[in-house]
Amino acid sequence: MIIYEKLSLIIIFTCNFFKIFGTYIHRQKSIRVDGYNFNDDGRLDLFIADFDSRAELKTLTQTELKAAFKRLTAFLEECFDGKLASSLELSCPEYDLAREIAERQGGISGVRLFLLSERSLGNPAMQIPSGHAGGIPVEHDVWDISRIWRQRTSTSHKEVLDLDLIRRFGKGIPCLPACLPNKTYRSYLAVMPAQMLADLYAAYGPRLLEQNVRTFLQVKGRVNKDIQATIRDVPDMFFA
Repeated sequence: MIIYEKLSLIIIFTCNFFKIFGTYIHRQKSIRVDGYNFNDDGRLDLFIADFDSRAELKTLTQTELKAAFKRLTAFLEECFDGKLASSLELSCPEYDLAREIAERQGGISGVRLFLLSERSLGNPAMQIPSGHAGGIPVEHDVWDISRIWRQRTSTSHKEVLDLDLIRRFGKGIPCLPACLPNKTYRSYLAVMPAQMLADLYAAYGPRLLEQNVRTFLQVKGRVNKDIQATIRDVPDMFFA
């Protein structure tokens, strides 16, 4: 059992909370897990760490990316089958996790698999498509050292939410130009299917709407005073 102290600091910062119990590896079956978290909304998060105290920045290849997620997926499937818990010692930490996953399988709404790496993705666009395990939707998320650094140095300490609808759903959404004669910005009108919106909210939760201010917040603060001044003095810059 090994707890990676340096990487655990990064993990705790990156992910609000999850349990690190060490590393469970079954080499014959090629399965591994380093941490987990059961969310209040019924989602299960599983984590696998790529950390070897490398002295220089190395590249994480697509083959290594797939292999890591394959080992984590194999762990999940073994838990769903109920085989893993029955093969483990009752005193080991991974037994509790395997048994809990098997018992709560019917209430798990989705699974997110996280790879946390001290290396950098060779191609930042490298991703593993969503899939299913035991009939439950499974998503894959990669936190390489570059992404962790961007989040760490962000002024808001939050990662920018960048949605690729074509990669996620296989299609985009049609848009109509809704621009007034204005060279400063462009705007569009679109209709999003309810199921697509529901899927995005299930994946990202309140983050999807956190920039959407929907109530009048008075004119006491500087930002709200500036908004009122824009409406009054430069109405062409205020798009509603």
